[in-house]
Amino acid sequence: MSRSSSASSALGALSVTGSEAGAGGGGGKATVTSFPAVAVDAADVSAVPREQAAIPRALCGAFSYTAQLSAAPVFRRKMDDVSRKLGRLLSALNAGAVDASVVTHLLRLAGALEKGDYDEAAAVVQVLTREHWDEHGSWIQALQRLIQSARTGR
Repeated sequence: MSRSSSASSALGALSVTGSEAGAGGGGGKATVTSFPAVAVDAADVSAVPREQAAIPRALCGAFSYTAQLSAAPVFRRKMDDVSRKLGRLLSALNAGAVDASVVTHLLRLAGALEKGDYDEAAAVVQVLTREHWDEHGSWIQALQRLIQSARTGR
């Protein structure tokens, strides 16, 4: 399957509601929650543009590091939830359904995570929370939990 056809099939499965549907169809806007919940390490990122490749790389790396910090059942459940929410984000990124302004913040976040700079990562997430919570609160919460868990191991 080609990159464009996999992105098209992912976008074709989206549900469009209310005024987003518009007359004549095709005017719908995808949201991250429109994508199925998949584990972060199972999300298809094959069509993520090269200039955005740091985002899935950093999120998967930070998740892998953080997930192995504790075997406590409560921590496992939290990490499973984080994984599904970040998997949705990566699926949306793969389909080109994430706004450019959000991608800019995610690229900053990726740089911070790759350096292990959790203070900078938390600052970026604060900006995302302030500017994009209404639309992306689910995966922003997952980022908050990921960073907190990476810092504390809990």
